[in-house]
Amino acid sequence: MIEHVFGGSLKAQGDDHGMISVRQKPPGRLLWSSQGRHDGHCKSITALVWSPDGRYLASGSADTCQLPAIMNTTTERGSHAHE
Repeated sequence: MIEHVFGGSLKAQGDDHGMISVRQKPPGRLLWSSQGRHDGHCKSITALVWSPDGRYLASGSADTCQLPAIMNTTTERGSHAHE
């Protein structure tokens, strides 16, 4: 599992199955998850990076089924590097 914290208040986690979650820190309340989404990664998350303002989360993976993805954490809309 990989983690990346933004400003002490948001924590992003990526696991070995391509799932990403964003939690409020503390108390750990789930704000967003890639579970059930069809546009996510299919293998282990290898990189998570927040934008300087905390609105976007970029993710990279060991898979070949998707390019790096960027998630807008305020609207929960994602895009891929090629869009």
